[in-house]
Formats: sequence, C-alpha cells, structure tokens
Amino acid sequence: MTFKEYGSYDAVGLADLVRNKEVSAKELLDEAIARTAKVDPQINAVVVKHYDYAERQIETGLPDGPFTGVPFLLKDLDLLQGTRTTFGASIYKDNVADHSGTLAQRFLKAGLSLLPLECKVRPTLESE
Repeated sequence: MTFKEYGSYDAVGLADLVRNKEVSAKELLDEAIARTAKVDPQINAVVVKHYDYAERQIETGLPDGPFTGVPFLLKDLDLLQGTRTTFGASIYKDNVADHSGTLAQRFLKAGLSLLPLECKVRPTLESE
C-alpha cells in the first residue's frame, strides 16, 4: 500500500481492506509508522513511540472487531498496560501503566492496532 492509497481510506475502509485480505494489519501498521516518521520531524509532536506494542498485538493476534487491524495513535492521557503514560505532565515521566483504562480496553476490543504515544501537546502549563 502506498502513502497516497493509505490516505484515501478512513478507518472503516482500512478495516474492510484487512477483513477482505487486500492488505494485512502489519502492512497498515508499517505505513502508519512511515507516515508518522515523515511528518513528526516537522511538527515534533510524538515524543515516545511504542511501535513495538502494536507489532506485538499483531503478532499475537488482534480480536475480531469492527476496526481489526487499523492503526490508531493513542494519546497518553489514558492508561495502556505496560507503556509509559505521563498524562502530559513531567511529574509522571517514569510512570508505566499497570493496567489499561476503560477507553484503551474498548479500543483494544474493537481490534485497533494501538500505537501508544506521548505527545508534546500538554494539557498543563509547565515548562520543560
């Protein structure tokens, strides 16, 4: 799948491609990572990239849901077990979630391939 093709689908369309075996979840993930790598140097939004989490999800098998195989960037304002979750605040810089929050659990059950990330966009007014 090319960069242009990927961008012409919404999440439902991408899920249909995976369901119909026109593209694999791994191919979608690789494209999502490539797109992030291409854009992030200009906007500097993604600080911590947990791509390995999404890769492990695919390797162990995604649940059958309406969005199975669709990559999804999950902001670190919700807990995702085993990932660094800072809630956008430096006081939590070493916090690793010991469980997944309700929203993350729902995304997982929907079959999304989660790319947990820490963004520089912060809801707090603190300097770095």
